[in-house]
Amino acid sequence: MGVARVTGLVWPPAAYKNADGVQWKSGPFELTGPQLKDLQALRAELAGMEFHDRFRLTDEDLVLRFFIAAKFDGKKAAEMIQANMAWRVGDGIEGVFEWAVEHVPPKVVRNTHTDGYIGFYGFDREGHPVWWEKVNEAGIKEYLAALPEATCLKWHTYCMERIRQHCQHLGTDRVTMVVDAADMSCSGVAFGAISAMLKMQSAQDQAMFPELLFKLIIINAPFGSSSVYRVIRPFLDVRVQEKIFVDGKRYTNDPLDKYIAPDNVPAAFGGTVAVDFDLCRCVPSSDSHIFRHPCYEGKYVIPPPGDAGPPAAATG
Repeated sequence: MGVARVTGLVWPPAAYKNADGVQWKSGPFELTGPQLKDLQALRAELAGMEFHDRFRLTDEDLVLRFFIAAKFDGKKAAEMIQANMAWRVGDGIEGVFEWAVEHVPPKVVRNTHTDGYIGFYGFDREGHPVWWEKVNEAGIKEYLAALPEATCLKWHTYCMERIRQHCQHLGTDRVTMVVDAADMSCSGVAFGAISAMLKMQSAQDQAMFPELLFKLIIINAPFGSSSVYRVIRPFLDVRVQEKIFVDGKRYTNDPLDKYIAPDNVPAAFGGTVAVDFDLCRCVPSSDSHIFRHPCYEGKYVIPPPGDAGPPAAATG
């Protein structure tokens, strides 16, 4: 598995490789000598394996993410990767965009977010794209009551694949997420169906989308939500816990300002930019360039295709 070329892009950049051309760094994490040796052994063990994942940056990057998530345990990482590939094939994840069009009513999904605010806009201070959500308690309850649990979880998978697709186009390995919980109550977060879905989503994200998250910033958290978070926290890996910041202040740009400059924060989230989320909203669609917001023009290392189909997959 050498450095892959994806439609002309050589990834990872030179800073992500050592003198031998082996990737040794992912996000803020650098490997020690013994860890690098174990990673090389893992790569050798998986040599020739077919990765059914069109939005991976490279084979090498995918392996490294799972290696980090497995706490640098090569055997566990191999098991996680094999389980991931079986899940992607068995659940038809490569076709999840088309699945969403057939199974998820756009109106029901839109109502889960106040004024339909869900999608990408701008970058954080370290250059990662930012995913914004303004969650709505009443809409979420309606959504969970209207659709089967399995459908709700797969819709979450759709959103995660859209995020990975966008990261691939931008040539970045992490995403920052901002969730505005102003329209949630503490009892709403603790509501049985909502709490259960959060736990399922968290478990799936850690198992199937490791090391995708750079930061998760929850703003306008309802009073008492810290006690609810303590219920969910045990289900999260320590590394994930360290990436989550919960703040109860209303649109003070703190802690947002620490991580995202005001000119990259939509006005609806307390920033200075009037953003038309119709241009970047996450909706059920088979269209492969729904995130082509004007703020990303000229930023793509892999230009989003038109309606010709999904971006080319990385090859080892």
